[in-house]
Amino acid sequence: MNLTLLALLFTITNLPYFTEEANIFVYLPSIGRSHFKPFEPLFFTLAQRGHNVTVMSRFSSKAKFANYTYIEPKRVHMDIVLSDLRKENRFINWICLHSMAQKFVITLAEHGELESIVNSKDTKFDLVFIELYHGDGLLSLGYRFNCPVIGLSFQQLLPQYHWLMKNPITFSYIPHLFSPYKDVMNFWERWINSVFGIFTILFNHFVSVPWQQKQINSILRSANITKIPLFKETRQYLSLALVESHFTAGYVKPSVPTIVDVAGIHINTTRNELPQDLQNFINDAKDGFIYVSLGTLIEPEFVNEIGLNLMEVFRNISHKIIWKWNKTIIGDVSNNVMIQQWLPQIDILNHPKCKLFISHGGYHSLLETIYSGVPIVAMPFFTDQYYNGGIIEKFSIGKITSTKSTTAELHKIITEVLANDEYRKNVRHQSKLFRDRPMSPMDTAVYWVEYVLRYKGAPHLKSSATKLYWFEYLLLDVILASIVTVYVLIYFVKKLINTCYTYLRKIVVRLRKQELKNVEKCKKN
Repeated sequence: MNLTLLALLFTITNLPYFTEEANIFVYLPSIGRSHFKPFEPLFFTLAQRGHNVTVMSRFSSKAKFANYTYIEPKRVHMDIVLSDLRKENRFINWICLHSMAQKFVITLAEHGELESIVNSKDTKFDLVFIELYHGDGLLSLGYRFNCPVIGLSFQQLLPQYHWLMKNPITFSYIPHLFSPYKDVMNFWERWINSVFGIFTILFNHFVSVPWQQKQINSILRSANITKIPLFKETRQYLSLALVESHFTAGYVKPSVPTIVDVAGIHINTTRNELPQDLQNFINDAKDGFIYVSLGTLIEPEFVNEIGLNLMEVFRNISHKIIWKWNKTIIGDVSNNVMIQQWLPQIDILNHPKCKLFISHGGYHSLLETIYSGVPIVAMPFFTDQYYNGGIIEKFSIGKITSTKSTTAELHKIITEVLANDEYRKNVRHQSKLFRDRPMSPMDTAVYWVEYVLRYKGAPHLKSSATKLYWFEYLLLDVILASIVTVYVLIYFVKKLINTCYTYLRKIVVRLRKQELKNVEKCKKN
């Protein structure tokens, strides 16, 4: 019996309620690598469990399974303008990001790879995966193949998806994903958070839906479908959302059964040996080392000044530095610094000599620093990174600094986190909480995927609120009826009082007249 078969049998027997093999289509036309890679291990695991998995993405690896098919779409050039994403006005930031993502999905949908799958009469799928990130027109794939759709979110769920799945979201204590606020806000913060949150939901309804209808038309136009569905018809195919979130790495909030937290699903719990050059470099680190990475989306040439400031700080500290960066951008590199363009991040963070993680504040970096129990200094650049900074401050597992910080300011913050052992104690405590779950994130995800397959979309998981009109969900009809009822009651009570007053006044007047008559009679007599 070969090793592949043994691995398959082990995987199958270690998760309950095995489901018959299914045909699964994964369509993730993600803009960034970090949108796809966290969920790639899930697709491998599903293939290992016997399901036929077809993946269409720009970033997928070629797995060594006969039942795992990778289709690489044509390379579509889309300019990701960092200056637009970094606009201080969050309303403009949101609009720019939305526009960029919508155009990207439509452009990819018009290329032949997806069109050939949608147009094929012989192609049948039992389940479709899509990304929940401004590409909701992809729900039409569920309509095309008449199968359930599972949405994937590489970060905390955006407000419009809470609204779509009718999950309670209250802006009084749940900060918007694009805001820097925490779950305890003052009046002004609650006011801004609520206005922005309501804006994004209304923007999605009045602006996004027409775009999503364009996506639906682009996807289904070649499938010989006589009647192209409206977006409100396709959204019913969304059965579940797997979300990279967890209350130990975020904020406590309510959740309906169709939203499943799987934060850390991308983390490989098997510790691998570091490459020999890295290990040799670390062996000489008497005071430990600092790991630096600003993610996959931020190109070094756009933020060269930050790199130069950090290098100046590193010249004046005793720790070794392992830095994921472009060496040609920096120029003169300090002797205590090793720069490489790719590094095994989770293995480095799990090394006992790792003392600090300097990051851009991306959510996966936050999850990995919590999992590894390493303090963090984050310098948010855009979008959800300011939100993640709020989480870091809430748990006191590190410090936040600005991308505009001077060398002196960076040095002060970095040395403070290194010297203060409270940050390490806090992050290690948070790590214990994060790891303490009844099932691993991967087992949780696989269980719920196969649950949806077993029960044909599991419609019983959906809240009955999804069947309500928006004004019914918000109780606006009840509020209006209550206001009208109170108004009518007040009106009739007022009328009754006026009528009674008028009647009594007439009686009093009549009695007074009678009294006056009696007095006059007495005077005459």
